[in-house]
Amino acid sequence: DDTYAESGAPDELLRAYGLTSDRIVASAIELLERT
Repeated sequence: DDTYAESGAPDELLRAYGLTSDRIVASAIELLERT
């Protein structure tokens, strides 16, 4: 019984969680620019 993190989630699952790398990168940039 593994978690999505351990098994390596498919892109569809990541998208469902809003965790695509594009989103992560965009969020990180947004946070950095805010400081």
